Amino acid sequence: MQLTSTTDYAIRIVCYLAAQRQMISTSELSQELSVPSSYIPKITKKLKQAGIIKACKGTNGGYMLAKQPENISLMEIISCVEETMAINRCLED
Repeated sequence: MQLTSTTDYAIRIVCYLAAQRQMISTSELSQELSVPSSYIPKITKKLKQAGIIKACKGTNGGYMLAKQPENISLMEIISCVEETMAINRCLED
């Protein structure tokens, strides 16, 4: 399976949040992870819907993990952002 750049960014975001263990702003995520700041809300929306992260709006807002890092699997991150989990395109419908 070839992962998309969205999945790569999602994995990096979750790993960074796990290491920081505090509220992190969009601008910090963008700067530290080299992810376009306009793209972060699209990725974090999917992670939030999956219950992996939580978001706070406002001046001191940002993102942080919604659960302990050891309770988040790589498969959980991938499945919330990938369109398909087929190993090869010929296995898709």
